[in-house]
Amino acid sequence: TLPIANGGTGQTTAQAARNALLPAQSANTYLFSDGTNVSFAAIAGIYSVLNIPALVVAASPTYTTVLTVPCDVSTAYTAIVDVRIADDPVTSVRSGFVRIIQAFHRNNVGNAVLDGTAVVQVSGGFGSLTGTAVVSGTNVNFQIRFTTGATVNCRVEYNIVPLVPA
Repeated sequence: TLPIANGGTGQTTAQAARNALLPAQSANTYLFSDGTNVSFAAIAGIYSVLNIPALVVAASPTYTTVLTVPCDVSTAYTAIVDVRIADDPVTSVRSGFVRIIQAFHRNNVGNAVLDGTAVVQVSGGFGSLTGTAVVSGTNVNFQIRFTTGATVNCRVEYNIVPLVPA
């Protein structure tokens, strides 16, 4: 084996050679370069899932919160929140879908701040189904509503991506 000081890796297998040249690793990360240095960064883009059986959704104009996201200091985020709604998860007499996309950050006073207006995409069999994002102190609440209100089963899939400086 050829030592690193002499242009080698000091290892006897290909995998050990790669590990000898890379920075310290941890699970669920990817190799990231800032143009000068190489490091491992957390993988963004993995959806988390929250099932909410028998959620009582308020009738319009009141909104019902389906997800609360804390906003950490000095970080900007983009959130994609998908809410799947069904009267009955087996028969799906009525079903619907709301996607809420919202950017937000925490200001220097410590409160969450929405960046622009939420982009909301809707489809399904609930009257006037819609969604929104609102600030509650250091949190951002993602909410839904529809005309009649009802008790429904929800599956909330969400991806909160922190801004990584270039």
